[in-house]
Amino acid sequence: MLDKDGNRVGVPIKASDFHFKPTHRNLKVRFLYNEMNPNRTKDSLRVKNSIDFTLYGKQNVSLPRLMNILQKDGIDTVIRKNEEGKLYGITYLDHRTKCVFNGSALGKQYSANGITERCIEDPFSLHQQKSQMIGMDVGQAASAGNVYQVGNGSSLESDKSLESLLSPVKDGEYTPHQLKKPKRKKQKGFSMGF
Repeated sequence: MLDKDGNRVGVPIKASDFHFKPTHRNLKVRFLYNEMNPNRTKDSLRVKNSIDFTLYGKQNVSLPRLMNILQKDGIDTVIRKNEEGKLYGITYLDHRTKCVFNGSALGKQYSANGITERCIEDPFSLHQQKSQMIGMDVGQAASAGNVYQVGNGSSLESDKSLESLLSPVKDGEYTPHQLKKPKRKKQKGFSMGF
């Protein structure tokens, strides 16, 4: 294990000490087998179909909403952004088939650029821009072109009514299957046919 500075912490454990022997030679064989696995293409179709089904014919799906819908389907999404906040990589982790796919390996439309083009602008990025504008004075923000003046001289960015309009609406609470109580079955009564 390494600490935050990259220094070794703790006692190293040799790979040959594990009962399943994850040594370099055994892992190379396993990686080669996984690359040639015919089920991998079938598993990649499941991820592609989930993404396509979510985005098909819908104009209002943002990237966070897509990630939430895929997560309900058993697919986690890992996104990578640079310092400016631009998306440059996306990885899909399918927990049902136990497969991991890079977006670009699935195809151009499933890569970071393809997903960015297919999804709408993230509504939370507007919220982040708003929080950055609060730190500026009105003159700086107006020169940035993101603040509009109201009749009393206050900006719309600090107005609570704008925040209530921009906040997302919850579609409903999602309860995982494991947390739901089982439904009670009706007991069929014995009827006496008098």
